[in-house]
Amino acid sequence: MNIKRIHQGSIVLTLVSLLMEVAINQAWVESETNDLVFGISLALILIALGLNVKVIRTMGVPDKPKKISQAIILIITLYAFAVYGLELI
Repeated sequence: MNIKRIHQGSIVLTLVSLLMEVAINQAWVESETNDLVFGISLALILIALGLNVKVIRTMGVPDKPKKISQAIILIITLYAFAVYGLELI
């Protein structure tokens, strides 16, 4: 398991999700496909979170990569709350 690639992959997935959310808000996608794009964006966030949880739960991983994964999870969680949680209000 290459932990650095997992971290990079989760960051890329989060950035793609951010780009999709910007596309929805700026009306770059058609209104009838907004739900599909929203679902894909949410799926990318969940995959990114799952990758980092896997790193944290794996036995024998050094402390530094675990701390990095925890920081990435915190950032992704704050992003998800801002985008998806506040959208419901």
